[in-house]
Amino acid sequence: MVLDDMITEVISSESAATVHRSVSEPPPVGQDATVPSAVATLPDRIRQAIAAAHVAVEATPLAQAMSRGTVSVSEYVALLQELHHWHRSLESCLSAASDCEFVRLVYRPETMNRTAILVSDLSAFRVQPSERPGPVVEQMIAELTTWQARKPWALLGALYVMEGSRMGSMLLVRSLAQAFSLSNAAAVGLDYHRQDMANRPQAWKQFRQELAELSLSPVQQDDVIQAAVVTMQGLVQLYASLLVSAANNPTVTANSD
Repeated sequence: MVLDDMITEVISSESAATVHRSVSEPPPVGQDATVPSAVATLPDRIRQAIAAAHVAVEATPLAQAMSRGTVSVSEYVALLQELHHWHRSLESCLSAASDCEFVRLVYRPETMNRTAILVSDLSAFRVQPSERPGPVVEQMIAELTTWQARKPWALLGALYVMEGSRMGSMLLVRSLAQAFSLSNAAAVGLDYHRQDMANRPQAWKQFRQELAELSLSPVQQDDVIQAAVVTMQGLVQLYASLLVSAANNPTVTANSD
Protein backbone atom coordinates (compact mmCIF):
# COMPACT_ATOMS: atom_id res chain seq x y z
CA MET A 1 0.00 0.00 0.00
CA VAL A 2 1.46 3.37 -1.01
CA LEU A 3 1.70 6.26 1.44
CA ASP A 4 -1.23 8.26 0.03
CA ASP A 5 -3.49 5.20 0.21
CA MET A 6 -2.48 4.56 3.82
CA ILE A 7 -3.14 8.16 4.81
CA THR A 8 -6.53 8.09 3.10
CA GLU A 9 -7.40 4.88 4.92
CA VAL A 10 -6.36 6.38 8.25
CA ILE A 11 -8.42 9.52 7.70
CA SER A 12 -11.50 7.54 6.72
CA SER A 13 -11.24 4.82 9.36
CA GLU A 14 -13.67 4.95 12.25
CA SER A 15 -10.94 4.45 14.82
CA ALA A 16 -9.06 7.49 13.55
CA ALA A 17 -12.08 9.73 13.21
CA THR A 18 -11.62 11.39 16.60
CA VAL A 19 -7.83 11.36 16.63
CA HIS A 20 -6.28 13.52 13.94
CA ARG A 21 -3.85 15.98 15.44
CA SER A 22 -0.08 15.97 15.68
CA VAL A 23 0.48 15.73 19.43
CA SER A 24 -2.50 13.94 20.99
CA GLU A 25 -6.22 13.86 20.44
CA PRO A 26 -8.62 16.58 21.58
CA PRO A 27 -12.24 15.87 22.51
CA PRO A 28 -14.41 15.15 19.45
CA VAL A 29 -16.27 18.11 18.01
CA GLY A 30 -19.43 18.69 19.99
CA GLN A 31 -18.29 16.67 23.00
CA ASP A 32 -18.20 18.48 26.32
CA ALA A 33 -14.69 18.23 27.74
CA THR A 34 -16.16 18.52 31.24
CA VAL A 35 -18.10 15.24 31.17
CA PRO A 36 -18.10 13.93 34.75
CA SER A 37 -15.28 11.46 35.31
CA ALA A 38 -17.68 8.97 36.92
CA VAL A 39 -19.06 8.13 33.47
CA ALA A 40 -15.74 8.25 31.61
CA THR A 41 -13.02 5.64 31.17
CA LEU A 42 -9.46 6.45 32.17
CA PRO A 43 -8.46 7.20 28.54
CA ASP A 44 -11.47 9.51 28.25
CA ARG A 45 -10.49 11.31 31.43
CA ILE A 46 -6.92 11.75 30.18
CA ARG A 47 -8.17 13.15 26.90
CA GLN A 48 -10.37 15.64 28.72
CA ALA A 49 -7.57 16.65 31.08
CA ILE A 50 -5.02 17.34 28.32
CA ALA A 51 -7.44 19.05 25.90
CA ALA A 52 -6.35 22.61 26.75
CA ALA A 53 -2.64 21.79 26.46
CA HIS A 54 -3.31 20.00 23.20
CA VAL A 55 -4.86 23.14 21.75
CA ALA A 56 -1.92 25.16 23.05
CA VAL A 57 0.75 22.99 21.47
CA GLU A 58 -1.10 22.96 18.15
CA ALA A 59 -1.10 26.76 18.23
CA THR A 60 2.69 27.07 18.59
CA PRO A 61 4.57 28.46 15.58
CA LEU A 62 6.55 25.22 15.27
CA ALA A 63 3.45 23.00 15.10
CA GLN A 64 1.83 25.39 12.64
CA ALA A 65 4.94 25.44 10.45
CA MET A 66 5.14 21.64 10.43
CA SER A 67 1.49 21.34 9.46
CA ARG A 68 1.80 23.94 6.67
CA GLY A 69 5.05 22.58 5.28
CA THR A 70 7.01 25.74 6.05
CA VAL A 71 9.23 24.46 8.87
CA SER A 72 12.98 24.68 8.25
CA VAL A 73 15.28 21.68 8.45
CA SER A 74 17.14 23.23 11.41
CA GLU A 75 13.91 23.74 13.34
CA TYR A 76 12.72 20.22 12.62
CA VAL A 77 16.05 18.61 13.48
CA ALA A 78 16.12 20.53 16.77
CA LEU A 79 12.78 18.93 17.61
CA LEU A 80 14.01 15.45 16.68
CA GLN A 81 17.05 15.86 18.90
CA GLU A 82 14.92 16.80 21.89
CA LEU A 83 12.43 14.01 21.20
CA HIS A 84 15.34 11.57 21.03
CA HIS A 85 16.34 12.41 24.61
CA TRP A 86 12.72 12.26 25.74
CA HIS A 87 11.90 8.90 24.15
CA ARG A 88 15.15 7.33 25.29
CA SER A 89 14.43 8.34 28.88
CA LEU A 90 10.76 7.33 28.71
CA GLU A 91 11.67 3.91 27.32
CA SER A 92 14.40 3.46 29.93
CA CYS A 93 11.99 4.31 32.76
CA LEU A 94 9.26 2.05 31.39
CA SER A 95 11.71 -0.84 31.07
CA ALA A 96 12.98 -0.25 34.61
CA ALA A 97 9.35 -0.31 35.81
CA SER A 98 8.63 -3.70 34.30
CA ASP A 99 8.01 -5.13 37.76
CA CYS A 100 4.91 -2.91 37.94
CA GLU A 101 2.01 -5.05 36.75
CA PHE A 102 0.16 -2.13 35.17
CA VAL A 103 3.16 -1.12 33.08
CA ARG A 104 3.83 -4.71 32.10
CA LEU A 105 0.26 -5.20 30.87
CA VAL A 106 0.26 -2.17 28.57
CA TYR A 107 3.82 -1.32 27.51
CA ARG A 108 5.09 -3.17 24.43
CA PRO A 109 8.66 -2.05 23.71
CA GLU A 110 8.83 -3.89 20.39
CA THR A 111 6.18 -1.59 18.88
CA MET A 112 6.20 1.43 21.19
CA ASN A 113 9.91 2.23 21.39
CA ARG A 114 10.95 4.96 18.98
CA THR A 115 14.49 5.95 19.95
CA ALA A 116 16.11 3.93 17.17
CA ILE A 117 13.78 5.49 14.60
CA LEU A 118 14.77 8.97 15.78
CA VAL A 119 18.48 8.13 15.46
CA SER A 120 17.82 6.90 11.92
CA ASP A 121 15.87 10.03 10.99
CA LEU A 122 18.59 12.29 12.37
CA SER A 123 21.16 10.33 10.36
CA ALA A 124 19.13 10.93 7.21
CA PHE A 125 19.59 14.66 7.87
CA ARG A 126 23.32 14.03 8.49
CA VAL A 127 22.99 14.94 12.16
CA GLN A 128 23.93 13.03 15.31
CA PRO A 129 21.83 13.03 18.50
CA SER A 130 22.79 15.90 20.76
CA GLU A 131 24.81 15.16 23.88
CA ARG A 132 22.35 16.68 26.33
CA PRO A 133 18.70 17.70 26.20
CA GLY A 134 17.63 21.30 26.51
CA PRO A 135 16.24 22.62 29.80
CA VAL A 136 12.59 21.82 28.97
CA VAL A 137 13.21 18.16 28.19
CA GLU A 138 15.68 17.92 31.06
CA GLN A 139 12.85 18.87 33.43
CA MET A 140 10.48 16.45 31.70
CA ILE A 141 13.01 13.66 32.17
CA ALA A 142 13.34 14.55 35.87
CA GLU A 143 9.58 14.02 36.17
CA LEU A 144 9.90 10.62 34.52
CA THR A 145 12.56 9.44 36.96
CA THR A 146 10.47 10.61 39.90
CA TRP A 147 7.42 8.71 38.65
CA GLN A 148 9.48 5.60 38.04
CA ALA A 149 10.83 5.65 41.58
CA ARG A 150 7.65 6.60 43.45
CA LYS A 151 4.63 5.64 41.34
CA PRO A 152 5.64 3.75 38.18
CA TRP A 153 2.04 3.46 36.93
CA ALA A 154 2.12 7.23 36.34
CA LEU A 155 4.48 6.58 33.42
CA LEU A 156 1.42 5.35 31.53
CA GLY A 157 0.21 8.94 31.35
CA ALA A 158 3.33 9.96 29.45
CA LEU A 159 3.04 6.86 27.28
CA TYR A 160 -0.59 7.73 26.49
CA VAL A 161 0.44 11.15 25.19
CA MET A 162 3.19 9.78 22.97
CA GLU A 163 1.12 6.90 21.61
CA GLY A 164 -1.76 9.28 20.93
CA SER A 165 0.57 11.62 19.08
CA ARG A 166 1.30 8.92 16.52
CA MET A 167 -2.16 9.13 14.98
CA GLY A 168 -1.94 12.74 13.85
CA SER A 169 1.81 12.42 13.34
CA MET A 170 1.17 10.32 10.26
CA LEU A 171 -0.70 13.20 8.68
CA LEU A 172 2.42 15.36 8.85
CA VAL A 173 4.34 13.22 6.38
CA ARG A 174 3.04 15.03 3.31
CA SER A 175 3.69 18.54 4.63
CA LEU A 176 7.15 17.66 5.95
CA ALA A 177 8.13 15.96 2.70
CA GLN A 178 7.01 19.11 0.91
CA ALA A 179 8.95 21.35 3.30
CA PHE A 180 12.21 19.43 2.79
CA SER A 181 11.71 18.42 -0.87
CA LEU A 182 11.77 14.76 0.07
CA SER A 183 9.97 11.79 -1.42
CA ASN A 184 7.15 10.11 0.48
CA ALA A 185 9.35 7.12 1.19
CA ALA A 186 11.02 5.35 4.06
CA ALA A 187 14.53 6.19 5.28
CA VAL A 188 14.51 9.84 4.15
CA GLY A 189 14.14 11.31 7.65
CA LEU A 190 10.39 11.03 8.25
CA ASP A 191 10.09 7.52 9.70
CA TYR A 192 9.22 8.89 13.15
CA HIS A 193 5.87 9.82 11.60
CA ARG A 194 5.59 6.88 9.20
CA GLN A 195 6.38 4.03 11.58
CA ASP A 196 3.76 1.25 11.51
CA MET A 197 1.21 3.43 9.72
CA ALA A 198 -0.94 0.60 8.45
CA ASN A 199 -1.51 -0.82 11.94
CA ARG A 200 -1.68 2.45 13.85
CA PRO A 201 -5.47 2.96 14.16
CA GLN A 202 -6.02 -0.56 15.49
CA ALA A 203 -2.98 -0.35 17.79
CA TRP A 204 -4.25 2.92 19.28
CA LYS A 205 -7.71 1.47 19.84
CA GLN A 206 -6.19 -1.56 21.56
CA PHE A 207 -3.94 0.59 23.75
CA ARG A 208 -6.88 2.67 24.93
CA GLN A 209 -8.91 -0.44 25.68
CA GLU A 210 -6.11 -2.07 27.66
CA LEU A 211 -5.54 1.12 29.63
CA ALA A 212 -9.25 1.35 30.43
CA GLU A 213 -9.26 -2.24 31.71
CA LEU A 214 -6.42 -1.81 34.22
CA SER A 215 -7.54 -2.26 37.83
CA LEU A 216 -5.98 1.01 38.99
CA SER A 217 -7.23 2.59 42.20
CA PRO A 218 -8.79 6.07 41.99
CA VAL A 219 -5.57 7.58 43.33
CA GLN A 220 -3.48 5.68 40.81
CA GLN A 221 -5.76 6.81 37.98
CA ASP A 222 -5.31 10.39 39.12
CA ASP A 223 -1.53 9.84 39.04
CA VAL A 224 -1.74 8.68 35.42
CA ILE A 225 -3.91 11.63 34.44
CA GLN A 226 -1.61 14.14 36.16
CA ALA A 227 1.43 12.62 34.45
CA ALA A 228 -0.28 13.02 31.08
CA VAL A 229 -1.07 16.66 31.86
CA VAL A 230 2.51 17.36 32.95
CA THR A 231 3.82 15.68 29.80
CA MET A 232 1.54 17.72 27.56
CA GLN A 233 2.49 20.93 29.33
CA GLY A 234 6.15 20.05 28.81
CA LEU A 235 5.51 19.52 25.10
CA VAL A 236 3.85 22.93 24.89
CA GLN A 237 6.96 24.51 26.40
CA LEU A 238 9.23 22.47 24.13
CA TYR A 239 7.42 23.39 20.93
CA ALA A 240 7.19 27.03 21.98
CA SER A 241 10.94 27.20 22.59
CA LEU A 242 12.31 25.52 19.52
CA LEU A 243 11.78 28.14 16.84
CA VAL A 244 14.07 30.37 18.90
CA SER A 245 16.66 27.76 19.84
CA ALA A 246 16.90 26.30 16.33
CA ALA A 247 18.41 29.57 15.12
CA ASN A 248 21.45 28.81 17.26
CA ASN A 249 22.02 25.34 15.75
CA PRO A 250 24.45 24.60 12.91
CA THR A 251 22.84 24.61 9.46
CA VAL A 252 21.76 21.15 8.34
CA THR A 253 20.33 19.96 5.05
CA ALA A 254 17.85 17.31 4.07
CA ASN A 255 19.18 14.23 2.31
CA SER A 256 17.01 13.73 -0.75
CA ASP A 257 19.24 11.07 -2.29
